Amino acid sequence: MLKNTKGIDVSHHQGEIDWKKVKIDGVKFAVIRAGFGNSAAQKDKQFEVNMKGALGEKIPVGAYWFSYAVDAKDALKEAEVCHSILKSYKNKLTLPVFFDFEYDSETYNGEITYTRQGRTDIIRAFCEAMKGYGYKVGYYTNRDYIQNRIDKARLPYDLWLADYSGGPDYDCAIQQTSSTGKANGISGNVDLNTCFAEYEEAGTATPSEPESTSKYRAGDTVRVLKAEVYGGGSFRTYADTYEVLEVSGDRVVIGLNGVVTAAVHEKNLKKVSGESNSGADTATLKQGDTVKVLKNQVYGGGTFKVYYDTYEVLQVSGERAVIGVNNVVTAAVNVKNLRKV
Repeated sequence: MLKNTKGIDVSHHQGEIDWKKVKIDGVKFAVIRAGFGNSAAQKDKQFEVNMKGALGEKIPVGAYWFSYAVDAKDALKEAEVCHSILKSYKNKLTLPVFFDFEYDSETYNGEITYTRQGRTDIIRAFCEAMKGYGYKVGYYTNRDYIQNRIDKARLPYDLWLADYSGGPDYDCAIQQTSSTGKANGISGNVDLNTCFAEYEEAGTATPSEPESTSKYRAGDTVRVLKAEVYGGGSFRTYADTYEVLEVSGDRVVIGLNGVVTAAVHEKNLKKVSGESNSGADTATLKQGDTVKVLKNQVYGGGTFKVYYDTYEVLQVSGERAVIGVNNVVTAAVNVKNLRKV
């Protein structure tokens, strides 16, 4: 049982850890950094060693991912990479996978102006994607972020709260109580935590990743038949159609321009068929054609903002089409993401 127990969170900054001594010192759980950013090359240097060491001593574990996401689309990529690193340990995780977006995340992307909605969209996108992969999820934050920088009401996930002032100022699953703690088996400082949630033992709560037998796939356009969140609750539909961002079993994550709106049961969606959902091809598209953008994805990666209802094809080379307005280039796009008008 983890409720009201002491734990730690660690990364490569703690160096080599003697997990046997850590356990003897009374540590009951550990949250281990899996990595950061949107590349598998950024896996934490001590992740494998720490996971095997803690699990070898039968210390319940969770994981966290430090984010540098610039938007929700980037957060989905981070989730994909995080899953690729964690998947062999998924059924061994007792605690959630926590998403860590904080001050350093924003400082790293100094040219980006983050908003309350933007930060919330980033956290929500990662958590929804990881839920789709079959993990328990949560997010790490502090009082300033809750009060001034995010919309907590839109984040129905386990809260890991950094609060060193005594008891937690907000109800949370885990409270990080110190960044200068000590534990036998660890040289130097380590973050200390108190768990307030009663997490089940590893292997009993985390389902295996379901194979997708859904009739939907990422990129499909759908209409919402019933605005019901997968697992309970409801959401508001502001658009006529949405894009499928992620599919896991009968659970479909939908959104607009890469920003997550909700996770929905597939039975509550209807695929928009016909012209509006079918892209062009290299045989039919040519310079001078007028097209509508189906997906605002730049050829080779990234996104762009769609300001116009239609665009002109300025150049076609294979599956790559350059589009623009009044001969001014807007973006290079895969032809499958365009529809000839």
